[in-house]
Amino acid sequence: MDIQQAVNIGPKLSADLRKEGIETLETLQSLGVGEAWFRLQAVAPERDCTHTCLALGGAIRGIRWTLLSEEEKKNILREVQDASSGD
Repeated sequence: MDIQQAVNIGPKLSADLRKEGIETLETLQSLGVGEAWFRLQAVAPERDCTHTCLALGGAIRGIRWTLLSEEEKKNILREVQDASSGD
């Protein structure tokens, strides 16, 4: 599926993801939220961390980020933190 058709992914986020070669939902899913966030920061360091990370995590799961459980949100943010620290 084209990345812009995925839930939570609008025109601006999809444009930034494409700059890093993330053009499909399947690519996003295979990379995971941590690696996708790491790559996204290379082209758009000004992006808001929490909301964008949750949007990516929700897209991977196929649900709106606002519907993620608190546990899912914590797991997504932990994955991003782990990827950022190189763990």
